[in-house]
Amino acid sequence: MPSDFENSLDMLQISHEISYKTRGMSMRPLFREHRDIINIRRPEKPLKRGDVILYPDISGTILVLHRIISVDGDNLLIRGDNNYFDEHRKVDEVVGIMTSFFREGRYCDVSKSKSYKCYSFWILNSYGLRRVVNVKIRPVLGKIKRAVFKTK
Repeated sequence: MPSDFENSLDMLQISHEISYKTRGMSMRPLFREHRDIINIRRPEKPLKRGDVILYPDISGTILVLHRIISVDGDNLLIRGDNNYFDEHRKVDEVVGIMTSFFREGRYCDVSKSKSYKCYSFWILNSYGLRRVVNVKIRPVLGKIKRAVFKTK
């Protein structure tokens, strides 16, 4: 019996577009697990900074959706919107690119939506600030809160 991974690759070859219900937390706050639907197409033009791509994980059994941070020839630096670590992939590993999505029943075409473009700009350019707040400051505030309120 073929895996979801194999089925997805086959579907992309046949229909050129597939839809998925999102899983995981790496693309929060844009996507919420099991609630939003993404539409993926085979890449037909050169990939660029800000594109959200679908590619196999290191094991080659799970498909991952993350954002391109930079492109250097055939090398991609990618990261989930909610992640604080980078991944490196080659352009030929990309099996699809997100073209649109449904969130709370509303359709968003990523090439046309001004709101999405603003969100993408913020995510790409605020990484340093978000990392400091979420990795450095938030844990300290949690310790202070637990000490003041004597909670675990």
